[in-house]
Amino acid sequence: TNLMTSKNSISAYYFPTTPFLIDDDPDFSKGCLSYFENRPMPFTFTNPAEAINFLKKSYSSALPIDHYMITNNKTKYEHSAMEFDIFSLHQISHNPRRFAEIAVIFADYSMPRLTGVDFFKQLSPSAFKKVLLTGQATKEEGINAFNAKIIDQFIEKQSKLDDHINPVFNMLEKNYFIYRSSNIIHSLAKDKTSAIGEVQFERLFYKVLNENKIVEYYLVSKSGCFLMFDFSGTPSWIIIKSEDDMAYYQQSAKDNDAPISIQNKLKSQEYVLFLYSPQDDDAPHDQWDQYLHKATLLQGDKNKFYYTY
Repeated sequence: TNLMTSKNSISAYYFPTTPFLIDDDPDFSKGCLSYFENRPMPFTFTNPAEAINFLKKSYSSALPIDHYMITNNKTKYEHSAMEFDIFSLHQISHNPRRFAEIAVIFADYSMPRLTGVDFFKQLSPSAFKKVLLTGQATKEEGINAFNAKIIDQFIEKQSKLDDHINPVFNMLEKNYFIYRSSNIIHSLAKDKTSAIGEVQFERLFYKVLNENKIVEYYLVSKSGCFLMFDFSGTPSWIIIKSEDDMAYYQQSAKDNDAPISIQNKLKSQEYVLFLYSPQDDDAPHDQWDQYLHKATLLQGDKNKFYYTY
């Protein structure tokens, strides 16, 4: 799946989710299943009441809610509450239920006892992205629901659904993760030591995703480092640090009598230091060489940054 869209905002995490389809015509639902590309098998319902009961009573998201909120608690540089919470986000990747996450719901407008619009009204407020499937006679209802912000998109069932379902799903799925992680992203966009919010970094980020077939990623530091996985589950990292970070590590190496070779690499700014975990934070400075990676300069609006993939 190509994750690039016209608005390249970065979410704090992303992984493939499961589509959700509600339509009283089982034959139409069965036909729709073949349209979804590279996705878990969609949830399908023909009864709106059963679908609402499932979403409200049985379903639970794999994503954090409040305990990853950014705080202004500035303690030790790499150990602030903010840094700890961000690093913890990668633990989502250990949750086997994450691929059953529901981000986008498709609902037919014309259903007995409950229209698709009324169905979505019963789910408000929620983070789900909502797509109404309309016929020729109900297209105006879709327009009105979109303008009233009850739904996020509508698709005419007479159109070529296989041409529209995946682009709409991919766009709204991405927006779902942007919305769910907006507290983190908005806070970091104001931090001059973070590459989050930098247009240049967003371009680099999506270039890396598409060139390396990345299907899952998690923010692991406030500077903008990400743990990533491709389709086979192979991990990789985008590593990026601000000039302030570089100066901090350079001074730390000097103060702790790191070998001159390590000090010189940090001083040259041709290498970026990346400590992979809180356990690595305790690594002796004379072992930092294994955490140094050849770096490239990225000039941002807030700061200078140094990155590698």
